[in-house]
Amino acid sequence: MKQVEEETVRKTICKLKNKRSAGLDEISNQIIKIGMQELVKPLTYIINKIISEETFPSVLKISKVKPLYKNGDKSKPENYRPVALISCFSKIIEKVILDMVIDFLNTNKVISKSQFGYQKQRSTTDAIVNLSDVVVNSKSKKVMAIFLDLSKAFDCVDHNILLKIIEKYGMRGKIGNIIESYLKDRWQCVEVSRIEEGILKEGRSKMKRLKYSVPQGSVFGPYLFIIYTNAIQKIVERMKGKVVVYVDDTNLIIEGESIEKIVQRAELILKQLNEYFASLNLYLNWGKTAYMVFQHKDNVELNIGNVKLNRVKSTKFLGMVVQDNLKWNDHVEQLVKKLNKGIFAISQVTQCLDLRYILKVYFSHFFSYVANGIELWGNEELSKENVKTIFAMQKTAVRLIKYRSYKRKTCRGVFKELKL
Repeated sequence: MKQVEEETVRKTICKLKNKRSAGLDEISNQIIKIGMQELVKPLTYIINKIISEETFPSVLKISKVKPLYKNGDKSKPENYRPVALISCFSKIIEKVILDMVIDFLNTNKVISKSQFGYQKQRSTTDAIVNLSDVVVNSKSKKVMAIFLDLSKAFDCVDHNILLKIIEKYGMRGKIGNIIESYLKDRWQCVEVSRIEEGILKEGRSKMKRLKYSVPQGSVFGPYLFIIYTNAIQKIVERMKGKVVVYVDDTNLIIEGESIEKIVQRAELILKQLNEYFASLNLYLNWGKTAYMVFQHKDNVELNIGNVKLNRVKSTKFLGMVVQDNLKWNDHVEQLVKKLNKGIFAISQVTQCLDLRYILKVYFSHFFSYVANGIELWGNEELSKENVKTIFAMQKTAVRLIKYRSYKRKTCRGVFKELKL
């Protein structure tokens, strides 16, 4: 591993997102950006010290975990996602070291081609396009997709197994020792907040040492998980299946001339994957694992042992709603709900903010949802009505930005004027 230059650290700080969330030290990305000129030199020194001594600082291995509500009953802990808030200094150091790890992995072509998470020039949309392409271009008449759900995947990673996998892929010496130091002797506490009589109150648990897990809110965490489960593609392809993976979201695709043969092969692949995940201390949640048979209405049952898996006509995958008829009406229906909230947000800020900040609200609460997967749901030939519906909502948002009103006025020229 080479020594790091100050310019590398400066560029890493510049790329930090403008988030206010902070670890236990309560220092946010914004504060680091403000003091960047004074911090670059000492941070460069610390990173080079880590590389030379092959030890990650203990003070940066402490996480503050906040439960993020997903869905369902709010009183049940399993309906929350544990997000680890780590020191922003740790994020900078992790990013610099991770870039070296990625260079090594890319040079040696370690990461499987079926992995779309955190890969250069690949996105969630690319993963779904890949799934759609397999279905559309299938030479067989029948295609099944199985959407796997891993229970608390990041929290169950076994450090010893991960280190053996890292060594197998050739990451030995300095880089292997730094990753081992990063994983070992980590601590965390859980912080929850509630509003009581109009006052925000926070409570924090005692510190607990971690024997398992990679931090879900860290820079290293997701990539370490990708390495941890990198063998999925080989297992599936060995049994003549295909797979699309985005970190811990896994989708199996099985083709065949008959449904009977597909079901038989699917059950064999799932059995193999179940054994593979168990060897990694990971477990499939059969209750949330679902399957879909494209353009096939007849009854199809898929069983694993005594468990009957759930067949669905549509399901959410990587932020989009996939349907078994390859249409996107369900996704657009969900999109409309999100865009209505975005329009409301824009209507509220038009009364008190200037154009620059109103446009920020537009891009974050409206346009980001429109752009997601537009290559699929926005195909004019396949879904003219969907496009018309969304474009009408976009014009409403644009009128609010330009005229600060819902009144129907021409948008001709406004898109160009606002550079939208």
